[in-house]
Amino acid sequence: MTVETYVSSSWLPMATVFRPRALFLDASFREAGNNKLEPMTRATRYLQGAYYHATADVPANAAYVVIFGASSANTDRLVAYSQNGSMYGLPNAYEGKISILLK
Repeated sequence: MTVETYVSSSWLPMATVFRPRALFLDASFREAGNNKLEPMTRATRYLQGAYYHATADVPANAAYVVIFGASSANTDRLVAYSQNGSMYGLPNAYEGKISILLK
């Protein structure tokens, strides 16, 4: 499974990002394994802009996946760079645009 998350604004001083976590559950709604999303990495698509993505192996006994936001207190901030090279730490948001791809 691949999860992609997008920056809330192109103006980086005010931008946030939804930092997803994944919890896999079996058919009885019990935790299925402890597979976690890998650390997020930055990528860019033509005309779509920058996004961050991470992958996780789906446990064989998983029937459901719960995606939830990570708190800023327990997670390092993702870093973005402006066109002039300035670095910005992106605070975590509890909502945002994501894509979930099963492969």
